[in-house]
Amino acid sequence: MEDNVKIIGITGGIGSGKSTVSEFISELGYPVINTDDKAKQLYVENKELKAKLIKEFGEEFYFQDGNINKEFIGNLIFGESKESKENLSKLNSIVHPYVIQSNIDEIDKLVEEGEDIIFVESALIFEINMQDAYNFVICVISEQEQVVERLLKRGNLTEEKILNRIKNQLSPEEKKKKSDFVINNNSTLEALKSSTLFVLDIISPEVD
Repeated sequence: MEDNVKIIGITGGIGSGKSTVSEFISELGYPVINTDDKAKQLYVENKELKAKLIKEFGEEFYFQDGNINKEFIGNLIFGESKESKENLSKLNSIVHPYVIQSNIDEIDKLVEEGEDIIFVESALIFEINMQDAYNFVICVISEQEQVVERLLKRGNLTEEKILNRIKNQLSPEEKKKKSDFVINNNSTLEALKSSTLFVLDIISPEVD
């Protein structure tokens, strides 16, 4: 890869607002690769990955129409038990090599098209020890109370399940220590956008 190309990671815990930050950046015309979206696509479209997941976790991993069974997966990997943590580790070890390769392929394509600053949104940059793959890592953090409130409003998770997912992630304090830039999302959308633009101005001085 050319030396003048910057690859910037965007990370943060569930409900932190990292996707909103990614949207702000995308609206400014920068390419943003969403790792979660990549994974969801690969779950369904990559036959080799699909076969490995079924072999490891059983046919229930997928519905008959080929889509993933989110409730089954959530019960499998999010919990207090040692087994849940082992299942999460197994799932990550199977899926992430495919996601990483897909990201590399897309980055190469974007570089060929002339892009020199590319953003990658990924919740697990530090958990899977990928921080060295980025020139900079931006971490979006938010107070737990606000995270829970946001996720409850979405209506698809109970408070207990939200807290279990938070516990399964690296703490915001640890993410802050490992990141190059930290964006606090504890106020308004306008404040979040202003903080995002401030960081972008440092990374890419040509941003208006």
